[in-house]
Order: sequence, then structure tokens, then C-alpha cells
Amino acid sequence: MQREHQRSSLYVERSGAAPYNPRAMTPAIIEELAQRLDRLLLRHQELLRTQALLQQEVQRLAQERDRLRAQCAAARQRLDAVIARIAAEEDTP
Repeated sequence: MQREHQRSSLYVERSGAAPYNPRAMTPAIIEELAQRLDRLLLRHQELLRTQALLQQEVQRLAQERDRLRAQCAAARQRLDAVIARIAAEEDTP
């Protein structure tokens, strides 16, 4: 019992909150906790929706990046072909 009291007093010292007392749970406190829980659940749902939208945006941007990289590689190949053709024309008398 002494050990349990020491734990609860440590809890009070560290957190600044009173130890749990089921008799202190008044209807007003329960209502406040229920409202806070509702707000947390709504916030959680909002964050899940935001995360899904951000994941879609990341996927879209990755596709755009891949498309641009492919265009860049194609343009580089065309430039290399032009440079090779110019070099070949310079070599012929």
C-alpha cells in the first residue's frame, strides 16, 4: 500500500495533476471529456482525409516527374543524334 501511495504522489509531482479518483468524475467533467473526445475524433478524421489527399498529390507528382524525366531523356537522345549528324557532316569533305 505504501508503494502505491508513493507512485501516486510521484504522479502528482511530475504531471501536476491529481491522481485518478473515480468519485471525482462529475457529470460536468464527463461531458467535457466527451466533448474533447468528439473534437479529437473529428480532428483525426480530418487528418486522415488530409493524408489521403496528400498521398494522391504525391502520386500525381511522381507520375509527372517520371513523365518529365522521360521527355528529358527523349530530348537528350534527339540532341545527341543532331550533334552526331553535325559531327559527321563536318568530317565529310
